[in-house]
Amino acid sequence: TLATDYSKPVEFTVTAEDGTTQEYTVTVTVETANEGKPFVTTWKFSEDNESIIIPTSNDFIYDFTIDWGDGVVQNGRTGYSKHTYANAGEYTVKIFGTFPSIGSMDYDSSKKIISIDSWGGIEWQSMENAFINCSNLIYKATDAPDLSNVTSMKSMFSRATSFNGDIGGWNVSNVTDMAGMFSGATSFNGDISKWNMSNVTDVSSMFSWAKFFNQDIGGWDMSNVVNMGRMFFDAESFNQDIGGWSVSNVVYMTSLFSDAESFNGDISNWNVSNVTDMGGMFYNAISFNQDIGGWNVSNVTDMSSMFYGARNFSQDIGGWNVSNVTNMHAMFSLAGFNQDIGGWNVSSVVDMGDMFALATSFDQNLGDWDVSNVTKMDSMFRNITLSTSNYDALLIGWEKNGVSKNINFNGGFSKYRSQAAVQARGRLKNNNNWLITDGGKE
Repeated sequence: TLATDYSKPVEFTVTAEDGTTQEYTVTVTVETANEGKPFVTTWKFSEDNESIIIPTSNDFIYDFTIDWGDGVVQNGRTGYSKHTYANAGEYTVKIFGTFPSIGSMDYDSSKKIISIDSWGGIEWQSMENAFINCSNLIYKATDAPDLSNVTSMKSMFSRATSFNGDIGGWNVSNVTDMAGMFSGATSFNGDISKWNMSNVTDVSSMFSWAKFFNQDIGGWDMSNVVNMGRMFFDAESFNQDIGGWSVSNVVYMTSLFSDAESFNGDISNWNVSNVTDMGGMFYNAISFNQDIGGWNVSNVTDMSSMFYGARNFSQDIGGWNVSNVTNMHAMFSLAGFNQDIGGWNVSSVVDMGDMFALATSFDQNLGDWDVSNVTKMDSMFRNITLSTSNYDALLIGWEKNGVSKNINFNGGFSKYRSQAAVQARGRLKNNNNWLITDGGKE
């Protein structure tokens, strides 16, 4: 009688033709099929004998079966798998078993995957770089991936330029890293408003270059986010109400809305008290003109290019505490700004190069500024004109308060008039070795 438990040796009783009985022990190994529904994708090959590689990650343990869709099935895979297709065409690839993460695909393979058809029963542990550069990828899956053990979605769909899947129902509650997730995903505009973001700490570059993305994500819980750098960089369509976000733990807002040409949301109530880097925050954000004068920027050290090219921005930020800022390079270059910031404490600033270059609207009295620690003033007022009274005040006040030596200072087309300004300018040149470019004496 044949045993039904194939996990143990099977005993057969064999009767010979002469009636004698002989006993044999036969060991039968039965490979158990991987359980669960497969992860299914479709790949397209334009020529015969083309290959793809299904990458894996050294950070995880694998034990999977892969059905290549051309009659070849490989069992017991523990690492990356390569396959060559004899004939051109489209093939459905199915993966069963323990397959916790897709490693970064090589460039050729990334162009051949054309759809995600089903997530199956795979228990994912990471989605980092899963479909990066997969420019032909579209989304057909009607199920959702098991993301209960996933903490990183970093660059998951980065540069997946065709992707625009319905992924709003995903459970991302354990994810901490979404940096670059849709960076360069130029077609993506999916409704992900219901995502639970409460554990996410990094959203840097999440929608950078996602040119069509403009969904209502104002209800997201951002209370644990630390890094928002470049989150909407060149997200040219985005203009949603995110004024209610809790950003009190954010440290980096570098280039947050840089080139986000449509954005003009009211973010006046944001608590930015822990932010240290606002460099390029509104760089070329040509629509932005909201009242952010109440922001506590006392911990910010970098404001370089913060309003560069923000041609509509001209709000009263004269009350800002900028005492810890060291870099104001190109802060208002090419901006439309013209507000009184003469009371700013800029005593920690080192770099003011290009600060107001080509900001042709600007004309304020900065004579009370303490610029004694500034070492770079090249092109500071390049191609702009301060009134003679404001330029006189600048020369007189700065020389009186003390300056660094050997400065290359550009005062633009500004002209000086008073005798006190003539004398102060002379001392800056002769006593402090300043090289001054300006419009000369009126």
